Amino acid sequence: FQLKINSLPLPNPVITDYELCDYNSSGDEEEVFVLNTKTAEIANGQTGVTVTYYETQADAQNQVNSLPNNYTNTSNPQQIWINIRDNATGCNTVGSFNLVVNPLPLTAVPLPIFQCSNGAVTTATFDLTVNESVTTAGAT
Repeated sequence: FQLKINSLPLPNPVITDYELCDYNSSGDEEEVFVLNTKTAEIANGQTGVTVTYYETQADAQNQVNSLPNNYTNTSNPQQIWINIRDNATGCNTVGSFNLVVNPLPLTAVPLPIFQCSNGAVTTATFDLTVNESVTTAGAT
């Protein structure tokens, strides 16, 4: 009789975090992630494999309760588990990466900038690169 050993499909050893900015309902730290956009990175050039996504390591190992492709994170950051399966042999392994929702940067309303007029001049040129602490400029 003949014994055949199939090799395991291996996910990319370093799967980068999937990061989005907190645009929808800013401050709630929830966004919709399109999970299959990570598939090519996870497969790392392997063909004939299927990658599925899970909330827990146990689900990924047992291949149950896979996540929908458009997935809203439930915590921030959130670890997502993957299962990569060889379509021909059924052999599979698991790995993980993080979903991260980054806060939007705070914006500041700039202070007004003034120019004085001598009565004859009705236009002015402003240097918008000056330090914000300088709020007025005099004209002769």
